[in-house]
Amino acid sequence: MPYGDYTQYQKWNTSKCLSRQILAADDTTALNNVIAVKSANHQLFIQKIAFYETTESTGKNLTFQDDASTPVVLGKYFSVTAAAGIPKNGILDFGPQGYALTAGKNLDVIVSAAGVAGSLHIEAYEKIVSGAIHTGIAASGQ
Repeated sequence: MPYGDYTQYQKWNTSKCLSRQILAADDTTALNNVIAVKSANHQLFIQKIAFYETTESTGKNLTFQDDASTPVVLGKYFSVTAAAGIPKNGILDFGPQGYALTAGKNLDVIVSAAGVAGSLHIEAYEKIVSGAIHTGIAASGQ
């Protein structure tokens, strides 16, 4: 496998890629669990986050983190350019293996204030990290 092949990790595990619009009216509630794990035994690995702002929103930001009580914070997208009409782009790239979130926790996008709007794309995968014992066969010794 080539080192730079993001899709290979997604094929070996479960792809959890996402593309969606963030609307100016969206708040943190709308973006909770933007990517959810299948169960408490699964772990998300975030490979890349790209955000392309479509509406000027100087001074606002998006925070990408898991929903643990002490969250793993991946990073922030800041909209700080004062020049109106200039779109701002942000990319967080964690490589093909990705950045591990807390096992069993989902990815949240925290909005500092309404008004941030644009296109969000996330490359990610999930894999089983614990409790992967199959219990479907009776313990009868057969």
